Amino acid sequence: MSRRKEDALAAGIPIRGTKHSMKRRKPWHDYHAKGLYMLTLVVAGRKPLLGRLVTHIPEVETSGVEAAPAPTPAIASTPAITSTPAIAPTPAIAPTPAIVSTPAIAPTPAIAPTPAVSTAGTPIVSPAVPPAASRITAEVALSPLGQAIRDEEIKKINAHYKMVEVWKLCIMPDHIHMIVRVTEDMPEGKHLGFVIRGFMAGCTKAWWRITAKSPTAPTPAVAPTPAVAPTPAVAPTPAVSTAGTPTAGTPTVSTPPARPSLFESGYNDQVLLHEGQLDNWKRYLDDNPRRLAVKRLHPDLFTTLHAVDLADWHCQTVGNRFLLDIPQKVAVIVHGAYTDKDYATYKGAWLACGEAGGVLVSAAIAPREKAVMREAMDLGYRVILVRENGFPPLYKPVGESFDACYDGRLLQVSPWAYHPQRRVISREQCLMLNRLVEYIANL
Repeated sequence: MSRRKEDALAAGIPIRGTKHSMKRRKPWHDYHAKGLYMLTLVVAGRKPLLGRLVTHIPEVETSGVEAAPAPTPAIASTPAITSTPAIAPTPAIAPTPAIVSTPAIAPTPAIAPTPAVSTAGTPIVSPAVPPAASRITAEVALSPLGQAIRDEEIKKINAHYKMVEVWKLCIMPDHIHMIVRVTEDMPEGKHLGFVIRGFMAGCTKAWWRITAKSPTAPTPAVAPTPAVAPTPAVAPTPAVSTAGTPTAGTPTVSTPPARPSLFESGYNDQVLLHEGQLDNWKRYLDDNPRRLAVKRLHPDLFTTLHAVDLADWHCQTVGNRFLLDIPQKVAVIVHGAYTDKDYATYKGAWLACGEAGGVLVSAAIAPREKAVMREAMDLGYRVILVRENGFPPLYKPVGESFDACYDGRLLQVSPWAYHPQRRVISREQCLMLNRLVEYIANL
């Protein structure tokens, strides 16, 4: 069970004095006790040593778009236009208004995705451009090191600690996720950090071993550095010295440099706290390769911009910034004075705007505002969400928000920097966010 230090002390629960040396989400959680965790370990320098991402992109389909088949022959016929110079010598063809009047050629600018997309304001929404994010698939082809971790090192955890079970594993090119269950309290002096530290050491040794065997493997100061160590043989020179301290430099020269660790120091853990969280973790791990593939295909849609000026606000944004340029936008703000009839009327108008291709803008503070934005997302409408909190480093949307960003249907905006605390939003902040919502809706 996880709780704050104050709650634990108030309940009379003793706090163990283990000094954790690794990064943790719950500093007052008892990591000696049984529990369920999702752990993330990151390769040092984010080097893709564990494998490579293989992405499968389906062919673009034009189903559901009546006019889409027509452009294809028009594109194919464009070479015929470039070949007309062969006919150009014939004066009879000089009055080629026939070419101008050819209806198959006139639409060609609409076929080019770029102009059509930029004027529409949403480069991803067009069904003829990229396939839907949900149709992209990907997996990680493990390197020899990744295979060794999956087939050998993971199994050693339960072999050494019978109470620690690895329920699910996801090895990405530069990091590892795993869901771990501690079935009973660990022996005195042992805790989860102790187990993971041993696992990280085993993976590092596997890296050293595989790198030493492979002549083509990168040599990031693994085996070569100790190979330089023989230079201490030259160290006798201090012995020749009559300075009276002939041995001063010898020990330091003869000590081989320490081998690097495979992982960054520390790791991240999440503690299971409520029902449904485990299923979310499993889905997250299963979907991780696809999410990485989607991000690589369109990194601009998942990059946090820190200098977007909207009136007097200096905002951060993540998502499709072209949504700001769409003129049909409505501010979804539900005032406390609205009756049920008022709310129903406004809700109908807001959703009608979304159905017509417009954008719903809201801070989603009040429950009814959340309900409208929830329905808009479910219906696949375009949405701009104004957030009270900014975006942490390496932020990426999760779940349906991730797919909505890829499909160009979502923009997240925050006028404030990121903070890690859970805060109760003040009335003044609510009013300020709603003013920003109204400003965006009137752009």
